Amino acid sequence: MQTETTDPDTMLDAQEVGALLGVTQGTVYTMLKRGELAGYRIRGLWRIRRRDVDAYLDAAYTGGRHTGPVRQKGNPILIPAPKAD
Repeated sequence: MQTETTDPDTMLDAQEVGALLGVTQGTVYTMLKRGELAGYRIRGLWRIRRRDVDAYLDAAYTGGRHTGPVRQKGNPILIPAPKAD
């Protein structure tokens, strides 16, 4: 039986969170260990509330605005020099 993942209090495992975010389970574990994503360690297993996944996505949303240098394949990253006063 599959649980409803839209309920904000639903507890998800790393595989389910990875599927929601489009990343691997290993990436989810890295995010949890770095504190980028909130979660609970219960008897050695990570559990993440759906509301915490939503909060992570809200914090990462840029609104379509470019927030940093973009590197296209094969091209160096170009960072503008600071303006002189």
